[in-house]
Amino acid sequence: MPMKKEEKAKVVRRLCSKMTDLPAKDIPPLALQLLNLTKSENAMVFFLALSEYFNRNLYESKPFNATIQSISSSSNSGRYFP
Repeated sequence: MPMKKEEKAKVVRRLCSKMTDLPAKDIPPLALQLLNLTKSENAMVFFLALSEYFNRNLYESKPFNATIQSISSSSNSGRYFP
């Protein structure tokens, strides 16, 4: 369906704003659709939203609570992670 530039920009902004509410498993199909939608313009809006999603959901996740003691004791048992 052909859309005007303003309409397409509005759709992209709306979809990108809802991206933060989605679980990680739903991001790849949405990203593919948004990449197709933003071929000619509005790609920066999509990439910024994607970057924000990963910054919020990946980099602010729980920290890895490994200590030197737990790593060295697990390496003796043949495992690599506590």
